[in-house]
Amino acid sequence: MDILEWLRRYAPGFGQIGTEELDAIMHFPFLWSLFEFKALCTHASAQAIVDCAKKFEDNDLLDGRLFEHEFFYFKRRFINEDGSITSRFESLHFRKKDRQDLVRDALNGKGGELEIVAALLIIVFRLRNNFFHGSKWGYDFEEQTKNFRFANSILMKALDIQKEMENKEIESSGSVE
Repeated sequence: MDILEWLRRYAPGFGQIGTEELDAIMHFPFLWSLFEFKALCTHASAQAIVDCAKKFEDNDLLDGRLFEHEFFYFKRRFINEDGSITSRFESLHFRKKDRQDLVRDALNGKGGELEIVAALLIIVFRLRNNFFHGSKWGYDFEEQTKNFRFANSILMKALDIQKEMENKEIESSGSVE
């Protein structure tokens, strides 16, 4: 049985998802899963994400400019011109320990590279939770292509940093792969 065809018949709005959007959505779980394994030791949380960004910084591998494009996309999506949050920000459904204040402040330009990268990864974490807990189906994945495309970009860049950090650790220990 063709799973995509079955989903088109069964799932609300799935038939309207274009190829580009479907690709971005389908790549996301693989990238998230790899990031959670490699960078978060399989224990995702907002605090683990902040700790990960701190490790990147401690290893001199954090460069906020690398994430500028993604930062400005999410800033426009979640912060109004007056600095207040949008209803889309509320739809991330932050939980008590998800560091909503850090994300809001970083998007408003308060904080440095560490806070920006942590905020972007926490946004990806919230997209992940909303995706895997079903809330994206509530509005048929409307307007999600760019969210997933930018989330995928953030994850790939973070994984590149993680790999570079691992390579530095191997070099400093004198080991060879």
